[in-house]
Amino acid sequence: MSGEFAGPAMKRLLLGMICALAVAGCSKEEPATPQPAAKPAAERAPGDAKAGQKFADAECKSCHGEDGGSVAPGIPHLAGQRENYLLSALKAYKEGKRAHAALKVIAEHMSEADVRNVSAYYASLPSVGLGASRDATHTSPYERGKARATTCTSCHGHDGNSATAGVPSLAGQQAKYLILALQEYVRGDRKVSPTHAVMRALSPLEMEAVALYFASQTPGERAAPATGDPSAGAQLS
Repeated sequence: MSGEFAGPAMKRLLLGMICALAVAGCSKEEPATPQPAAKPAAERAPGDAKAGQKFADAECKSCHGEDGGSVAPGIPHLAGQRENYLLSALKAYKEGKRAHAALKVIAEHMSEADVRNVSAYYASLPSVGLGASRDATHTSPYERGKARATTCTSCHGHDGNSATAGVPSLAGQQAKYLILALQEYVRGDRKVSPTHAVMRALSPLEMEAVALYFASQTPGERAAPATGDPSAGAQLS
């Protein structure tokens, strides 16, 4: 009797197990379909080297040369430089992450297209050879500043030491202050006389050169003023 019962019971048990396994298999979630990889961002628009040359001729060649070769020590060659580096350097000046008075002023007014074009232009030029130093044939920023400062010496003295009452001496003054003062005259933030109007013709690099020249001069000795009490003034300063 037990054997007869065991046969059908065993069959039912096996059938139940098979059904349970089938149901469990059907209930499993199918693996998610892999998503396609994101497409890379579109490449930036290429620079226009011809447009970059036009900008460089107007704003850059006085220091970096007509062919991207530095005109003086302390100024880098740009010819043949990697384009991505030039892009990042100009962007850093534009955003104030790199400090340089003249370059910051120029870069701030450059459009994104200007940055790409100038970078493409200098990157397209042949690199400057090791023997291509221009020190012997080009003046340094100091010498250019000295030459440009001749328009100032009639009032401020040939070496920046004023001999005129009411006219400040510039010799030994902070170069950064002189640059800021020149920029204020150019922008019209300071009222200018006809004599000062000549400063509006200065480029940012010329302002820096003039400031460098006067800052490097030695202030002259001055006699004590005939009026006033220096000791009392010292207590108020």
